[in-house]
Amino acid sequence: MMKKHITLALSIAVLLGVIGCDDDSKEPACKTEGYVSCNGTCIAPKTSNQFCGANEYCENFVACKDTETCFNGRCRPTNCEPDEHHYDVVCEKDSADNCGEHGVKCAEKVEGWKSGTCVDKTCIPDACTAGLHPFEKGCEADDAEHCGSHDTACSNEVSGWSDGTCEGGKCRVSVCQAGLHPYTDACESDDTDNCGAHDTSCSLTVNGWVSGDCKQATCMVKSCAENMHVYENACELDDVENCGLHGRACATTVAGWKSGACAQGTCKILQCIDGFHVDAGTGECVQDTSACCGAACTKCADGLVCAGGECRTQCKDNEAYCNNECTNIEASTANCGECGHDCNAEMPENAQTMICSDSACVLTACKDNYHIADKACVPDTETACGKEATDCTEKEWWDSGSCKNGKCIPSTCKGDYYLAQNNSDENKCEPNNDLNCGSQGNACAGGQQCAGGRCLGNTICDD
Repeated sequence: MMKKHITLALSIAVLLGVIGCDDDSKEPACKTEGYVSCNGTCIAPKTSNQFCGANEYCENFVACKDTETCFNGRCRPTNCEPDEHHYDVVCEKDSADNCGEHGVKCAEKVEGWKSGTCVDKTCIPDACTAGLHPFEKGCEADDAEHCGSHDTACSNEVSGWSDGTCEGGKCRVSVCQAGLHPYTDACESDDTDNCGAHDTSCSLTVNGWVSGDCKQATCMVKSCAENMHVYENACELDDVENCGLHGRACATTVAGWKSGACAQGTCKILQCIDGFHVDAGTGECVQDTSACCGAACTKCADGLVCAGGECRTQCKDNEAYCNNECTNIEASTANCGECGHDCNAEMPENAQTMICSDSACVLTACKDNYHIADKACVPDTETACGKEATDCTEKEWWDSGSCKNGKCIPSTCKGDYYLAQNNSDENKCEPNNDLNCGSQGNACAGGQQCAGGRCLGNTICDD
């Protein structure tokens, strides 16, 4: 019975202590803010490995393991793996979005980043945005020396490279070395089908091309099509001035040539000059003779000569056989110098007559109010009047007027001359006299004399 009372008393005592009595075991408060007292020592519960996370009464704490460290009141691994980093109380894997530290994004840290990895807490790009390439933990701009990668030089990548650009990480060649041209981002060898550019065929760009070479991006012609020849690195059409070769004129290379054509680089004669005819066998111009006259090789009768390819009467030295007769070509206006040379067909504007003199056409007269000057008819003027081109202004009596019908016609006269008029409108300047003093019909009265164009009376002067 006694034991039951003792046990009850102890239980009541314990109960009273729990619900209402002071507990002297509570730790005293620490003066430093954020610190608490544990086992009589003030500790920082956010960093204390022994009392990690303890409240103000040093309760609810956790003792961190040897491999852990108290961080912000929670235990976390002291060391993360080399490819990890701390994030809150765990170890987070390094990545391009969390490189070396949570929230460190490589796309924001590395300019031009497109993709890559995080190695040793460092962003390492494996691809960059357009116009850039990875180099030394960053992105470097593409150029011809570093195209697509730092060590990729276009001069090494593209055989024959001379100049160009880097676009999209690829070398774009614009100029190649001698003997090459750009084609599909490479340098292609020049040849006659691709001369200076791909598909630039010499046979298409050079009219008449048959064969040749491509040098320095230029088609060099060696041979041309039929009826053409090489000239100034082109093909020129054959003609009688350039037959088979530029400057080879049939008239100078073929004896007796007058007319014809150039065929396959050879002069083909149609007509020969006077005194020659085309030989039926050789096609060449051979000299006419009395024994073989003209294309028919006629033998002339005695007393006749071969002229113009015909047997006819012998003309004098100054004559030619024109219109079936011997004509003096030194003086014939219709056959001046040669048959058919008509001087009247060459008459200049405002001309009146021409003659043939010493086998040359000569202008002899012009129409009214024109005169000859430099083998032409030019208008008469006061300073060049008539056939002799007289300068009217140099006449001593001339004051003013005009040139009419090749004559100086005054309208006013100078000094001691008066204007004499007639019905033919050919005025003249005549010396003043007592019957015409200063003007026509102005007669001086008796005893007066004309002087200086005025009638003056007799005047006696004393010594």
